[in-house]
Amino acid sequence: MTKKFYSKFFKLYFLFAVFMLPLVFFQRCEDAYYLPKLAILAGGAMFLPSVFISFFRKKPDIIDILAAGFLTWYVVSAGMSMAAVRHAATAQRVAEWLGAVSFFLYARRFLGPDDIKKSVTLALSSAVLVCTYAVLQVFNIDLKGWAVNFSGRAFSSLGNPDFLGGFIVMSAPLCFYFVRNDRKWPAAVFAFMSAVLVLSQTRSSLAAFGAAVVILIFFFPEYISKQWPLLASGAAVAAILLVISGNAGHFISRVAEASSPANPDMSGRTGMWMTGLRMIRAGMITGIGPGLIGERYCHYRQSGGYFETDHLHNDCIEIFAEAGAPAFICFIAVVVLSLIVMLKKREPLQMAAFAGMAGMLAHAFFNFPMYIMDTKLFFFVVAGMALSYGAEEKTDAPAALSGIVFAVLLMAAVLRMLLASSYMNHSVNGVQADMAGADYSAGRAMAIQPGAKSLYYRSRIDMAKGDWEACARDYNVYNQSFACSKPMAINAGIAYAEMKNYEASLRSLNDFLYFYPGDTDILNNKAKVLFMSGDTEGAIGLYGHVLTLDPWNETAHENLYAILKGTGKVNEAAEEEQRWREVSAQTSAAR
Repeated sequence: MTKKFYSKFFKLYFLFAVFMLPLVFFQRCEDAYYLPKLAILAGGAMFLPSVFISFFRKKPDIIDILAAGFLTWYVVSAGMSMAAVRHAATAQRVAEWLGAVSFFLYARRFLGPDDIKKSVTLALSSAVLVCTYAVLQVFNIDLKGWAVNFSGRAFSSLGNPDFLGGFIVMSAPLCFYFVRNDRKWPAAVFAFMSAVLVLSQTRSSLAAFGAAVVILIFFFPEYISKQWPLLASGAAVAAILLVISGNAGHFISRVAEASSPANPDMSGRTGMWMTGLRMIRAGMITGIGPGLIGERYCHYRQSGGYFETDHLHNDCIEIFAEAGAPAFICFIAVVVLSLIVMLKKREPLQMAAFAGMAGMLAHAFFNFPMYIMDTKLFFFVVAGMALSYGAEEKTDAPAALSGIVFAVLLMAAVLRMLLASSYMNHSVNGVQADMAGADYSAGRAMAIQPGAKSLYYRSRIDMAKGDWEACARDYNVYNQSFACSKPMAINAGIAYAEMKNYEASLRSLNDFLYFYPGDTDILNNKAKVLFMSGDTEGAIGLYGHVLTLDPWNETAHENLYAILKGTGKVNEAAEEEQRWREVSAQTSAAR
């Protein structure tokens, strides 16, 4: 086969990914929004051999070198963490970045002007379809069996309102690539996408979009002055859709909450950032491991209650924490140098790309768009096209074949994960109706893709069956690497207690309390186990401690009162009952 054939095949895959990735997802599967997208994104790794061979034909510039350096160190960091803990999330994260950086380097070296125009056209077409689906979902028009309640917030095929918001921040500025000759349709499309962004009610995205709009006004003053009625119509359309859908009040309250000093989202982000900085200090060079933020979070937090997160809601901190200083420095340098080059060129594509990338970077300060497949792909594809060398290269057959084999293996691994997730989803959803089928599906999921997630969900099946030994066994395997799961600790505590192995039950609860000593749910469970084991005084003392931490804790009150009354401590029971009446009265008065 000739170079021409492989070049055409690679370009077709590039165009396919740009158009299809934001749209594709499967139904009735927990990871349905993400793993199909990951398979497409990871497929871009087929470009890598051709890109590296092209380095010998056209000497790489500093941006190429830094991008390759980032990817190399990210893979090294992942290899180090995988040597300690085999984790599917690490492999998934590596596959994401392999694909994204490959798309970036391929776009720079192998796309000509016509290819770039086709790519931008398809990117906008895909974004418009995503936004159209989002509007339908706001009005509860959705695919059968896939309705998700986001309080009227638009979420589309991206799976989450925040993901949609970040995607629009990156994709909407591409409309300005087509502003030559004062065309009206780019302004109309931009207005429509702006309205959908409002429907997503994503506050960080709206702030980031505002920054992008300011940049666009600076870059395209004449076009905006001529088309301002169309551009301004986006706000009117958004207001009308919010009122018709009945979500205007919710949107206003969300905006008001964002500006409040007591905004819990902002305080939560601050806590995540501080934890991320501690992760950075612990793994300054190699990082703590790609994809391991969620599992290692509890090891680095210093205060606060139980909290689960897979991301730090600041992409710069997260990249540094995951993969260390070399990866972080290379990544930041690539982005900054790319923006500088775009400013120097000052063509429509470069200015549109600059605005979108700047907006996404602002969004990345409060969220994690770099870790969402759709925005990650568009960020690197747009950057690569804006930094194109202008003279497309051909693809060599040996490099193309090796790249295709590599990409197929990656995509097969991702589809294997998707199959396991489908089995597990069927298992969890079928517990009530078909226990035997649920048990079989859980076993198949474990056989295909063993890991923390499969162990967690299988333990729920074990609990539903009353198979306490299996539940405890799942916990022990899970806990060898990840000791911070509250549901797993509770399940293990119950399972061991049901087997009357109270020492093991208390040990599983104490393992969690090491990280979250003030968690009242776990403390209540521990107090119950103490009582079951015969340590009545220990149970009374621990329930009293819970009520010191949380005077309104009804579970602790009812159990403490019952134990006091049942053991003949009449006066203490009466005191607790009087205390509870006073607390209840205070609560009613406050309301």
